[in-house]
Amino acid sequence: MRAATYFSLSVLILHCSIPGSCFIQVSGIYAGVAALGSIIYTGFDSFVCHFKTCCDDRWIIKNLTGLEADLQRKLHGQHLVQKTVLGHIKGHLRTNNPSKALVLSFHGPTGVGKNFVSRIIAENLYREGLHSKFVHLISATKEFPHEGMVPFYKERLKAWIE
Repeated sequence: MRAATYFSLSVLILHCSIPGSCFIQVSGIYAGVAALGSIIYTGFDSFVCHFKTCCDDRWIIKNLTGLEADLQRKLHGQHLVQKTVLGHIKGHLRTNNPSKALVLSFHGPTGVGKNFVSRIIAENLYREGLHSKFVHLISATKEFPHEGMVPFYKERLKAWIE
């Protein structure tokens, strides 16, 4: 670190015939570097998000009124699901930068609408719906078909989440 500092100072002193005359040039260079650095720092995320999917308003639409309407219109006989799911999602979205992801786990026998509710949620919160890289639908019958392999499935699921 000291060698780099001494080298920079010696280059500046050799460059300037009168040491005081370079102050304006040096301060201008430092100001320019600082300005460029702040532009890069603040604009880097938006620049990158033009080329890939990011967790921002371009990809997450947060259509809560549409979600509520779809749950009421499409879901029959599941009033607890409507209130509970909507309440948890609204609570999660109230925080601008949540520290944890929202995880919803639906349990029940085949045909009660677990995947159906998941699809409704994904379509109203994410621009790409179930195809969004922020949505992970895990079906137990598809992902974990063999009852005897539960310990293996637990480890695989844990590794995937981490």
